[in-house]
This record gives sequence, structure tokens and C-alpha cells, in this order.
Amino acid sequence: MSVIELLKNFQFTESEAKVYVALSQYGPQTGYEVSKTSGVPRSKVYNILESLGKRGIVCFSQSKRTKLYKAESIDMVCSLMENTIQETRTKLKREIELDSYFREDEQIWELNDWNLVKVRCLELLKQSQKQVLIQLWSQELNDEIEQALAEVQRRLKEVLIILYDEKQEYKTNLKCVYRHGYEKEKLEDMNGRWLLLTIDGQAMLYVTFDEKGMSHAIYTRKKEMSFFAREYIMHDAYCLKILNQIEDLPVMDRLKDIRDVFYKNWERNEWMEST
Repeated sequence: MSVIELLKNFQFTESEAKVYVALSQYGPQTGYEVSKTSGVPRSKVYNILESLGKRGIVCFSQSKRTKLYKAESIDMVCSLMENTIQETRTKLKREIELDSYFREDEQIWELNDWNLVKVRCLELLKQSQKQVLIQLWSQELNDEIEQALAEVQRRLKEVLIILYDEKQEYKTNLKCVYRHGYEKEKLEDMNGRWLLLTIDGQAMLYVTFDEKGMSHAIYTRKKEMSFFAREYIMHDAYCLKILNQIEDLPVMDRLKDIRDVFYKNWERNEWMEST
């Protein structure tokens, strides 16, 4: 992507981008010279220089005979853009009642883009006030989500993280993480990875993945679904905690089929008494 196209992503018109690039490449110039080096007609170039000057992107030096224009550094321009975004965000928050604006119903909403899902996940973690419960696989534990979870662990007392890793390496800087250990069986059950997040018993995010990436995602503030998501994660943690506290290897051997819970398996489970 060209510099002109990149600048257009930051609210530069094509002519503004050409003027800025010309000043950056050739140094201070008069309006006439900018028109020549940028290819922007003289009939437009002075208005553009004035507009860029008001935005702080271009500065000028006035002498008796001439007026020179100079482009600010790209670092300065990026800082100006960040400040503008922050100021706009502050104004929006002031003008709009956020609680009512972002109040959500109890519909189940489908999300079709992984980037959108990540933003939703990070926003939920940021909004959490009391409790966060999450199951996720190592492939989805990127730096952003890991940092957000670390911040949640610093803020809240009730944080439960269950991490799955097919290689069972569990590489993370997070503290107090349940390492699942039964990834093969879970993949067979679920036919792929997933991410399940619930906060404060109020919201739930559920995402599934296949070999190509994200396959499906839903988000809801329906309390009943948030309740079942919470219970599912809590139950997983209960089982892992029990297994982690069993050190008798013969007992562990007897538990190797612990996920076989259906009626067809009762006869070969000697510990199950018929009524």
C-alpha cells in the first residue's frame, strides 16, 4: 500500500496526502513549489496548505518576500491524530448517556468476524466488575487477551481461567490458571476448539473454531445463558481441582474413562451400583 493510500486511511484527502508527502520529501517550499512537486494545482494548493496548517500537520515561516511551508514529522502527525481521537471519544462520552446508549437487550447476536470478536472479548473483560470466567485454547491466548486477563486478575478476586493446549505446554505469564490436560478427549467431544467467556453473570461470549479459523460466534446478555456458561466453566474447574488433588496413581488409572458418562457404559463400570 502506498504512502498516499495509508494517509487516506487517516482522513487525508488524496490532494492533502500528496502535499504532505511532497513537503516531507523535498523539505520547506513555497506554495508555488509545493504545487510543482506534489502535482496539486495552484488553484487548490494554498487552501490545502491552510487546512493542513490549522490541523497542525504543516507549519509555515513568513518573510517579507515569501512564505515557506514545512511538514511536521510523522511522529508529530500520529500524536496529533491520537489526541484528536481521544478528544472525540471524550466528547462522545459527554454528549451521550453511555449507560442507555450501550444498554443491550437479551437477544442472541451472531458475530461473523474474529477481529470483532476479539474487540468484544476485550471490552467485556474491561467492563467486568466482580467475576470473570473463561475457557480458551492456547491459539487464542494472544498478547492482547493475555494482558487483559492479567489486568482482570489484578482488579478482581473472582477470576477463573481454564487453558487448553494440544501440546500441553501451557505457555503463559498468567497466574492461577487451570491447565486442562484432557485436550484430546475434549477435541473429540467438541470437534474443534472454542472460547467461552462470561462476566458478572450478565454476559456471555461463545466462539467455535475449525481448522480454517473461527467458524461461529454468539454474544448475549441473556442471564439464563450466562448462568449455564458460568456453571459449565465452574464444573470444569471442580473436576480439574479434584483430579489435581488425587495423587494415587492406581486411582487415576481407574479415572481414565471418567468422560464415559452415558448409560451404555454402566455395565462395565464396577463402581456403579444398580438400583
